[in-house]
Amino acid sequence: MNQIMIAITPQIIVDFKKYHVEYNQLDDLRIKEHTEIYEAIRDQNPKLAKKRMKEHFKLLYEYCDIS
Repeated sequence: MNQIMIAITPQIIVDFKKYHVEYNQLDDLRIKEHTEIYEAIRDQNPKLAKKRMKEHFKLLYEYCDIS
């Protein structure tokens, strides 16, 4: 399953950027989310890191209709 996701994710992201009207307006949010993910990993808190990753991919999940 991981191999499949690795293969298709780049195209999903390209399409998301192309068709998501507000994508370029989300830069500040993406920086904040990446910082929070980094901090959770740095602090060796896997539960928080997982939560932050889910939050970070929320819009992409919605775009892909993944629950």
